[in-house]
Amino acid sequence: MRDKNEVKKEVASLGKISLWGVKKELKTLYKMLDEDERVMGLVRVFSSATVVLLVATDKRLLILDNHTFYGTDHKEISYLQTTSVDYNTRLFFGKIIIDDQGVKNTFDWAYKNDLRKFVKVLGLKLSEYRERMVERRTGGRKESVADEIEKLWNLVEKGALTKQEYERKKHKILNR
Repeated sequence: MRDKNEVKKEVASLGKISLWGVKKELKTLYKMLDEDERVMGLVRVFSSATVVLLVATDKRLLILDNHTFYGTDHKEISYLQTTSVDYNTRLFFGKIIIDDQGVKNTFDWAYKNDLRKFVKVLGLKLSEYRERMVERRTGGRKESVADEIEKLWNLVEKGALTKQEYERKKHKILNR
């Protein structure tokens, strides 16, 4: 558990963010964090009929929801489990959809400037985690595009991939 005052300073250092309606979530945030975990970004959103606080830390994504009158509904999503993050903005507000291995978590009514800042931080963390996974799989060495395509072709020759799958994956690799 982190020190409450340290977490308050981290949140304040993120700049001006609308945190109306998430006072209870902010009060419990420090209890949710590990000693060495840092807050990188947050945004206040609506989920169904309740106000929710999304928190991007340097380790994971937290969804904090202290219901208006009863209980809590907190959720943690590993960056490795996050399949995609989509968002769109309208005149003043925006919407974010976080895909947690097929489970779509949809949140509305985030102020668009707050949402853009949050999505930027979240995107950086997701990229960082994915790069680490590639490094672990390849033993720290970077594979060339040609090596990746050759491995895919070997899978086609072994019958593990169809030629259409090969072409799709090759196209993805070439367009990175």
